[in-house]
Amino acid sequence: MPEAAVRTFLLTDLRGYTHFTQEQGDEAAAAITLQFADLTRGAVEAHDGEVVEDKGVTVLIDPKAVLFLLGTEMDFQVTKLSSGFVFNNPNQTS
Repeated sequence: MPEAAVRTFLLTDLRGYTHFTQEQGDEAAAAITLQFADLTRGAVEAHDGEVVEDKGVTVLIDPKAVLFLLGTEMDFQVTKLSSGFVFNNPNQTS
């Protein structure tokens, strides 16, 4: 019997970033953003995850999820009723 597993796609945000930028300025905000990105990238790489960069976007991938993501397209869609990320994987069978 296959082992049950949870696969996660994580989009992160820095809580209070707008307030921090207003209080500390753009230069300080840019510095903390770079520090956050470096820490996150290091954590993913330390756990054998993948870092994929395309068209100015960096995606950090759990190593257990790589095979499930092959061929997946991600898009951000805005409609009259909602907005959000939409994932389409033509290789998905169920």
